Amino acid sequence: MKYSLQFSDALHILVYLKMFEENEGITSQQIADSVNTNPTRIRRIMGKLKKAGLICSRSGVANPSLAKSVDEITFLSVYQALDEPQRVIPIDENTNPECPVGRNIKRALAIEYDQLDQVVKQQLAKMTLADLMAKL
Repeated sequence: MKYSLQFSDALHILVYLKMFEENEGITSQQIADSVNTNPTRIRRIMGKLKKAGLICSRSGVANPSLAKSVDEITFLSVYQALDEPQRVIPIDENTNPECPVGRNIKRALAIEYDQLDQVVKQQLAKMTLADLMAKL
């Protein structure tokens, strides 16, 4: 199963920015070291978070910061900022139309997955960065 770690990494970035907000000059390299990835990946994710209004940063200047309080940043807002698939659980679009299962599975799963999506998104909307930080 292929899945994206962007959501987890985005939450990690946001927590890092809050925890070290008093530090001057936070760099994408420092954040990348914490996430255990490369700074380019961090900058890509941060660009999406900035576009969504969740962080503030200036190109070429270290020291990004949260644009909202930790109580205002929901998991859903982070998820939506990342351009993740429309469904939380994606459906394989490449099934065999010659097979009775392959021909009908997408439609059947869509009904079930739409219900799951609503439940998951409702829960994500209730969870905040403050909730996550309280568990650290």
